[in-house]
Amino acid sequence: MVKIHWSVYLILGAVTLFASYRIDPQKFKVFIWVGYLFLAAGVAKFGIGFVGNKKESPAERKQVMQEMYKPIASQGRSQVCCPRCTFNLNGYENFCPRCGAYLRNMDQIAQRGNMQQRQNMRR
Repeated sequence: MVKIHWSVYLILGAVTLFASYRIDPQKFKVFIWVGYLFLAAGVAKFGIGFVGNKKESPAERKQVMQEMYKPIASQGRSQVCCPRCTFNLNGYENFCPRCGAYLRNMDQIAQRGNMQQRQNMRR
């Protein structure tokens, strides 16, 4: 579902109110109330967005980014290879360039892939 920005509600409310008052306030009472509702919704969305947003500090953001892009080799794996196709990797990939397998936080699959690679080497 698409989130509608608070300013859209304010603009729609203002346009509805303006048009309703300009044409005939007696005939368009419903539209006047709809305009007020849109204005109230816009103000509420602005207030919730302003109060509810917690900004990360630059240090927290840096720590998260370092954790995300930490080499696979530093996650405790002795040999870095794709668990699905045993393609040799340099350790920084999130996905295998050959088969497209997801490579992060998949230690069990990596162990299985290393066992398959050892079996292929014995043949």
